[in-house]
Amino acid sequence: MDGAAIDLSHVDFSYGRGPRVLSDFSLHVPEGRLTALVGESGCGKSTVLSLIAQLYRPDRGTVAFGGVDTAGYAPESVLRNVALVDQDVFLFDDSVTDNVRYARPGAGDEGVREAYRLANADNFVRALPQGYDTRIGENGGLLSGGERQRISIARAILRDAPIVLLDEATSNLDVENELAVRRAIANLLSSRRTVVMVAHTLPIIRGADAIALIDGGAVAELGTHEELLARGGKYSRMWGASRPRRRGGHE
Repeated sequence: MDGAAIDLSHVDFSYGRGPRVLSDFSLHVPEGRLTALVGESGCGKSTVLSLIAQLYRPDRGTVAFGGVDTAGYAPESVLRNVALVDQDVFLFDDSVTDNVRYARPGAGDEGVREAYRLANADNFVRALPQGYDTRIGENGGLLSGGERQRISIARAILRDAPIVLLDEATSNLDVENELAVRRAIANLLSSRRTVVMVAHTLPIIRGADAIALIDGGAVAELGTHEELLARGGKYSRMWGASRPRRRGGHE
């Protein structure tokens, strides 16, 4: 596939015979930029990521990379261009290093350890009983949620795919682990990949190149953080509700 710009054009999608999740949904994601998806729970944010990764195909409309409809490619071909960091991390009952190297089987030890470092994971991995060779149990059961998430980010860094999809990667973490994961995400985003991020808290996406507010199964608002605040619409109200208030009820 040529190019990593993403275009969803006039997409309809439902899960089986369920209600329509997306309706005439269109969004352009520029190559090498960070686009964030926000909206109420159940509005279709994660569905958009699943369609980009071709985990599902739209009922109508197209999903294209670099102007080429992905429907003409096998799912595994699409996935070679995508790294997905999900809130539900899947890990194997194997060594921590083999779990990371799964993203690029031919990677050498130095490349894997650099991925650990950039994912803010090297310190806790080295502290494990057998360090890099420690088996982490079924689905990483011997690790905390934040540690599993950082291993998932290390995978994405090692994969070095042109498109990165982040689905609420900091949800359900305590404050310390959320800070560690946010630093890891910052390192992942430091190279100019095409990134689509779903976030459960708005401050993490404040610096996105574009923010798409999904409502009613379509993009209701699109712009930078400052542009959407100035518009005074739903995003602005969501941002106001997310800000901590000082004593006396004032911002």
